[in-house]
Amino acid sequence: MLHELPLRITDRRRNLVTMALATWLMVGLFVDGWAHNNLLELESFWTPWHGLFYSGFVATAGWLTWNVAMLRSHGRPIPDGYGLGMVGLGVFAVGGVGDAVWHTLLGIETAIDALFSPTHLLLFVGLILILTTPLRGFPTDVAAPNFGRFAPVVISLALTAALLQFIFMYASGLNHGTMAYRWSPGEPDGPIVIGVLSMLLTTAVVFGPTLWAATRWRLPFGTYTAVLGAVGVLMQGIEEFSQVHEIGVPLVAGLLIDVVAGRIHPSSDRRRFAIFAFTGPVILWSIHMLVFDLVRGVGWPVEIWSGAILWTGFAGWGLSILLPAPTPAPISELARS
Repeated sequence: MLHELPLRITDRRRNLVTMALATWLMVGLFVDGWAHNNLLELESFWTPWHGLFYSGFVATAGWLTWNVAMLRSHGRPIPDGYGLGMVGLGVFAVGGVGDAVWHTLLGIETAIDALFSPTHLLLFVGLILILTTPLRGFPTDVAAPNFGRFAPVVISLALTAALLQFIFMYASGLNHGTMAYRWSPGEPDGPIVIGVLSMLLTTAVVFGPTLWAATRWRLPFGTYTAVLGAVGVLMQGIEEFSQVHEIGVPLVAGLLIDVVAGRIHPSSDRRRFAIFAFTGPVILWSIHMLVFDLVRGVGWPVEIWSGAILWTGFAGWGLSILLPAPTPAPISELARS
């Protein structure tokens, strides 16, 4: 019977449906972000892009609530991770109602102010709790899951990284043009400061969630390609795909980082984890700097752009120190998986 579906399906399938609906929700968010960035005459809360966004929320909320209610009514425990997911639904709902009132009374934000609106910040908090549902619930006793079993978590990581990049899009190192600024001693250095800080913030946003996950599991090959690729595609959608090379850059970087992870096995011990945390950002930003130079031309002196790349590696290494030590998994086991 249909009403008994939540009782019969596996956690993996439940999480896959959750992430499919969350993807609908996130596509709606990025379409709405495109509208705020590119349409200067937004006069109403009731827009097609808001419809796509909030219908994704209704679908996701209905699915989570249905699963939790059916399982509780039959004396079953709430699936791991879904408790905070339900909290996220509540936070999002409050933010959504507040957003409608805010836009009605104060108008529609069309620029960077949209990323600071208090009601939007509530929506972001709710979204993070919803998107990380499978990430919180995946069992930690599976040291080296294959990609198929781990797919809901990979999607969760990809959407979470994309959301964080969306929240800080005004400081996105991947989409920033400050590297073209031709600086020489005596010239204003503000654009360089903004560019380097954007690289460091993007490093934390993109690698923070995946490094945290790497302390718990050996991430299967393809994880970094999926995460970085999702960030590239979604962020370029907001830019109307005006810098298509910034889709290829994170995809190629993610693939190389997956190869390095397969060689280093960062989840096996603290030393390997630290090496990998340094290497991943250096790969991403080296490729980004090379392609940017080919497409637009890097104006920074070699001392600055090379040092900025190293600083992203130090930022990744710093994250590895702050995060808990990875759960050791025997390299022999990792090599067989």
